[in-house]
Amino acid sequence: MIALALTPQGQAPVAVTPQPAETLVAFERATMLDPNYGAAWRNRALTLNELKRYQEALAAADRAVAIEPTNSIGYTRRAEALRGLGREAEAQEAERRAKGLGG
Repeated sequence: MIALALTPQGQAPVAVTPQPAETLVAFERATMLDPNYGAAWRNRALTLNELKRYQEALAAADRAVAIEPTNSIGYTRRAEALRGLGREAEAQEAERRAKGLGG
């Protein structure tokens, strides 16, 4: 996984690692540098889902959706987290939202 963070020049890779825990640190930094960086929140949710930390993944996905409500990937990450939490009906609704946005 490649983690991106903000630099003075824009986005730049900050980690290329097969270790989700290490990658998560990079995305946490990115969201601290810019709390409105939707891609970092989406990727933070992805990484948290990989770590099976579904409640935290859901919070990150919700933040991503709040920042960029027309980005389908945020809803996909939300669905993954909800499914991990055993909330299938809500996961299906999130998937419908993602598909409705072209995801």
